[in-house]
Order: sequence, then structure tokens, then C-alpha cells
Amino acid sequence: MRAGKQNARSMTRGVLSILGLTIGLSIRHLGKLLTLSVLLKAPIFAAGVILGFLQQPKTFVVVGVIYGLLAGPLLAGSGIFIVSSQVSQTVEALVGAVEAASRRHWQFLLLWLIGIVILLACAGPGLLVGALGPTSALPGLLPVPAARTVAEVQPLLYLCGAVAAFWVFSVYAPAVPALFLEGLDAWTALRRGRELSRGHRWRITGVVLGLLAIIFLLYLAFAPVARAVSAIDDEVNRRLLFVVLTFLRGGASFAVVSAGWVSLYEHLVSYQMLVARESDDDASA
Repeated sequence: MRAGKQNARSMTRGVLSILGLTIGLSIRHLGKLLTLSVLLKAPIFAAGVILGFLQQPKTFVVVGVIYGLLAGPLLAGSGIFIVSSQVSQTVEALVGAVEAASRRHWQFLLLWLIGIVILLACAGPGLLVGALGPTSALPGLLPVPAARTVAEVQPLLYLCGAVAAFWVFSVYAPAVPALFLEGLDAWTALRRGRELSRGHRWRITGVVLGLLAIIFLLYLAFAPVARAVSAIDDEVNRRLLFVVLTFLRGGASFAVVSAGWVSLYEHLVSYQMLVARESDDDASA
């Protein structure tokens, strides 16, 4: 019992330490990460405005998907490189981060695809059945006896799917910074993520939930500003301020995610090095 309490306290301290480091890194690199977020998101925003004016929503969907595949890896990788970099000059840091991230572009897309396949295989059935809707909707999708059985265990299936999703993400999360910072290919990065996360998956889940909570609090903090902007009578100024608010809110969330990735990765690597050092000391003794 005492050992269990000590492990729980150790895990809690580890999660809080990582989240504290995340907040510190987010604040330290906020300017560069906001700039990067605006530069990479501005083109698709401009395309949305133009295609919306031309009433071409389907074209915008296609353009958005293509641009997301091109800019998404650059945004994720550049954010990780900026947070882990010691370069203080904004322009130099941004250029170096984008160049470094571009070298792992297709490997990140492959890693992302592998992660989706694994997630669907592990969590898809439970999440799908759990999200089918209320019991009254099930008889139309399944035979009545099967629908009744599924309805009885629907919350459990949904819970199992959610737990499986978090478990998959606990393996996947360290793989992303490892791919960029260690220059790995997708399969090696996935194995590296599994290696780093072994024995720490509950801690990683706690960190992920903590990051989601921080992002939620950020959105709550921006809510009064959004209400004030929505009350502005001038439509041009209101839309312009909404654009600025959207970029700020998205950039702040991006800073938290980037810093969280790096903080988690550095924590896991440091722990692995500490364990290896202690093993070497024991062997030499």
C-alpha cells in the first residue's frame, strides 16, 4: 500500500513537473511560435476568404486538405525545433526550424498515417459503437436483439475505446519529437516512442490531460475578449478583430502543444539516461 502511494505521488510530481516546464517554455518561446503559426496559417486563411467570396466551398475543402498535408508537418516539426533550440534571434530560429522540419516532412506524414491506423484498430470499434447514439437509434442499425445487447454495454464500450485511444497516444506522443529531434524514420520513431513510454504511459496520459486542461483554460481566458469583440457594431472592425483573436488563440494553443511535446520528450530521455547510468554503476560495482 505504501509503495502504491509513493508511486502515485511520484507520478503526480512527474506530471506537474512536465506541465510546469511546458508553461515556462511556452512563455519563453511564445513570440516565435506565434509568428510561425501566423506565417504558416495565413495562406490558407487568405484562400478561405477568396474562395468564400467566390462561393467555392468545395474548392476550399480540397485546397485545405492539400495545404494541411504540406504545412501540417512543417508546423509541428518547426514548433518542436523552436522550443528545443537555443537560437535567440527570431528570424534565424524560424528559418532554421522550418528547414530542419522540412527534412522529415514525409516521414512525419507516414508516422501520422501509421498512428491513425493503430488508433482505429485499437480504439475504433469501442468508440464507434459507443458513439452510435441513444438506445432508440440502435434498432435501426442492428437487429433488435443485438441492438439491445449493445445498448446495455454501450457506456463500457465507449469507455474502453477512450482508454485504448489514450494508450495509443501515450506510445505515439514521444515518437513525434523523437522523429524530428533524433532524425528518425517513421517506423524507428514509433519504436523509439514505445521504448521511451514503457513504464510511463499513465504519466503520459496525465500530461496529455493536463495539456488539454491548459488549452481549455486558454479558451476560457479568451472568451471575454471574444464577447467584447462580438459586441462591436462596425462589421469590418469586428471581423478583423476576430481574425486577430483567432490567430492569437490558435498560436497560444500551438505554443502549449509544442512545448508539451518537447517537455515530455526531454523528461523521458532524461529518465532513460538516469536508469542507464545507474545500471552502469551497479555493473561496475
